[in-house]
Amino acid sequence: ESRRLMGELDEQGICVSDLVVNQCVGGGGAEGGEGGAADEVSEAMKRYYDRRVDGQQRWISELKDACADVASSEEYRGNTGGAEDDSNIQVTEVPFYDMELVGPPALGYLGTQMFGNDGFGRLMGFDRDDTDP
Repeated sequence: ESRRLMGELDEQGICVSDLVVNQCVGGGGAEGGEGGAADEVSEAMKRYYDRRVDGQQRWISELKDACADVASSEEYRGNTGGAEDDSNIQVTEVPFYDMELVGPPALGYLGTQMFGNDGFGRLMGFDRDDTDP
């Protein structure tokens, strides 16, 4: 799906310079209560989430390494995403939410949480002065 989207964006002349890794799971898992079966389920969930976190962190690390390689390439530096003053490709990790964030209000909330009041100005190529009210 990502490859297809990148191809479509490229066909439209849109350069992709950042990545967002969605639904990143924090450390740990469910806290267990007292009792045999509940403790076993809790331990199993903890082990599951620990494996999921470890797996995500390995892939995120590989993505960051790949982004660093691409950002240092002459080809990348030649496109608008490779401006000299901000040549690194940002990899933003979105935390796991217990519900799917759908629609403009939810995505606006997510944007504010992830990028602060600055919003998506950096991603849209605007200068800070152009986005101030």
